[in-house]
Amino acid sequence: MLLRNLTKHVKDQNWFAVALDFMIVVLGVLLGMQFTNWNTSRGDETSYQDAMTRLSEESQEIWMGSLETTARTQSQLEDVQAAIVVLETCRTGKTADAIVDLGLNNIRSSSGTRARSDALDLLVTNERLLERQTSSIRTQLRQYAQLLDGITRVSDLIQPIAEIDEVDKHPRVGLTTKLDPSESLNGTDVRRARIVGPLEEVCKDPTFLKMFYRWERTAVFELRLQNTLRETVKDNTQAVGLSINTPEPDETAP
Repeated sequence: MLLRNLTKHVKDQNWFAVALDFMIVVLGVLLGMQFTNWNTSRGDETSYQDAMTRLSEESQEIWMGSLETTARTQSQLEDVQAAIVVLETCRTGKTADAIVDLGLNNIRSSSGTRARSDALDLLVTNERLLERQTSSIRTQLRQYAQLLDGITRVSDLIQPIAEIDEVDKHPRVGLTTKLDPSESLNGTDVRRARIVGPLEEVCKDPTFLKMFYRWERTAVFELRLQNTLRETVKDNTQAVGLSINTPEPDETAP
């Protein structure tokens, strides 16, 4: 209709009407572009707010996971240090044997850290979400991502994988008969480790005791790393205006 009117006005040389039709067309295009831009902007803002909500939820998960790792590592550390005392003093007897065997099984595994947030990765890489952030928020989110990545990398480095393999290969270490998985420490090791030979001889083997010392050192470092992780989560979520529940461990890590 508008094109037909424009053609008629040109034939009639009604230049005022031609100009009016042209202005209507331009105005329509501009309004359409403005509506599209507004709709896109509103969609980007919704996506940004959704990502921040997910970041809050994932940060909460990281915090709670850190508490679980701390509790598990602290419990293992207590068992290992009890075994170290027995080995250092060469105590003997059924109770001493049980303490060392429990510590021995604990040094066959360790807990690491996987501090990662998919929402945070999206917030620091998606160009359209980056445009919704102020300069300070953008810098804070980037710092948060770098710190979480750094903590995960450090945890990977300190996990004594080779040393755990060394435990099973040690001549003073053997395995029990097959157990029901429900009776094992972690549900997967169906054969529990045990010392080979009398405890009064095993305690005099310095290479055996050193395995416990190495695991102890790694566990203490991991506990401190978990403290750092929780401090990182708390400080950075607060800095970007997010609120999460931050319960503390029942016991303070060494």
